[in-house]
Amino acid sequence: MSASPRLAAGDVALLELLQRAAAAARRRAVLATHVEPLPGLEPLEAFERAATTGDRVYWARPSIGVAVAGIGAAATVAPAGEGRFAAVARLWRALLDGSICDGPDAASSAGDPGQDAFGQQPMLLGGFRFDSRRPVSPEWLGFPDAWLVVPRFCLVASPSGRWLATSALVRPGTDAAKLADILEHERERLLLAGGAAASAAAWTTLAETMRGNGGAKEESGALGYHGARHAPHHPDAARDAFMREVALGADAVREGALEKVVAARAEDWQPREAPDAANALRRLEERHPDCSIFAVARGRRVFLGASPERLVKVEGRTVRVTSLAGSTARGSGPAEDARRATELMQSAKDREEHDIVVRALTDALAELCDAVSAPASPTLLTLPDVHHLHTPITARRRAGTDILALLERLHPTPAVGGAPRAEALAFIREHEGWDRGWYAAPVGWLDASGDGEFAVALRSALLDGDRATLFAGCGIVADSVPGDEYAESELKLRAMRAALAESEGGRA
Repeated sequence: MSASPRLAAGDVALLELLQRAAAAARRRAVLATHVEPLPGLEPLEAFERAATTGDRVYWARPSIGVAVAGIGAAATVAPAGEGRFAAVARLWRALLDGSICDGPDAASSAGDPGQDAFGQQPMLLGGFRFDSRRPVSPEWLGFPDAWLVVPRFCLVASPSGRWLATSALVRPGTDAAKLADILEHERERLLLAGGAAASAAAWTTLAETMRGNGGAKEESGALGYHGARHAPHHPDAARDAFMREVALGADAVREGALEKVVAARAEDWQPREAPDAANALRRLEERHPDCSIFAVARGRRVFLGASPERLVKVEGRTVRVTSLAGSTARGSGPAEDARRATELMQSAKDREEHDIVVRALTDALAELCDAVSAPASPTLLTLPDVHHLHTPITARRRAGTDILALLERLHPTPAVGGAPRAEALAFIREHEGWDRGWYAAPVGWLDASGDGEFAVALRSALLDGDRATLFAGCGIVADSVPGDEYAESELKLRAMRAALAESEGGRA
């Protein structure tokens, strides 16, 4: 790549913005965001270059040309407990109250910037734990009940434009000129020519600078640099435990205690060489362009995946939700593939499982939205390794309902938890002998206008140095067979196994 140009809008505009924020920060901190055009650097390349920083987030929808990378943390929102969604909403509103945004669309971003201003305003990126009531296991330290950041640097590429947003939380007494110099230095390091390898050393030094000036605080235990290795999931024991859970779940459904429950499993996997997160993300984008590609990095641990299931997307008043339940493997040739797809569409067991999810989602949306609409029958969603039953649901959110309220009402859906929700979660806590962490939980983004998108963190893995833990789950109804469900879970692990196997040879 050729040398990145020094941004013309840089020094003076950024300094002026920080001076305004410092003047406003008399009694409380002020979030200041400076937006300017992004040169040739791609968001995923920035994620890769900044591998030594403590906090990084990546989100992409390749099929529509959207990619976002968040590097460092200008502000962190991490409330604990079952009220975490509402707490994030309150803290986000507090951060935005009195915030200053200066950039190409600053005038409109003060009100309702709309979709054309995507990336030209503060964004909050991150995710949540599946179950805030479950104790955190060692491998998930650093991934709390909720963890979302306003990135120090947010790089956005989309059909509507390419932007670099630089943010800082300006506290009372901040020296605006000194902070401007630090941010300019960091930004130039990020845009440094020469690719990931050439800038890695610079970013090692820069990570220390960021931590010393309000960036991520890497506590070794919390972020996994020196924490104890978790106990491995022995393959035979994990398989037997999963199949027992399936059998017990099917019994509970037959007895009427549950309509459905989702059994999940974790697989420890150690490749020949340490997996490279950035390369794995590239493989996932190439192979699964219609999925939501995500990564959340905390220290050396990286949680990443390619989720086919949108939990909720908000654009203005429009709400979009996806029901995805019922699966079968792809066939080895066109004829077998077509036969498997037809069998899935006609499967009473899979249609029952799918209908439970659709009913639960539409009922939940009806509590907060109007004009809830879903097709009468599912369609087929075809991915490289699997067919799914798929129903898109739309609605119009009511005034005062934000995306976090929708997340709180929807998560966990029956597609990843079960139905009824409370009873299914109690079953999982009792019979699933490991911590799901962020697996099957919401991961995504929201912005200052109220728009946002969160996926269910499926088809995912947690990387920790030279090891990885892969996750998969299956919906259990009355006639579920443990051996069949285990085979389905193996199918769902293929995407991450393939991406990680092809990414060996580096560390990001």
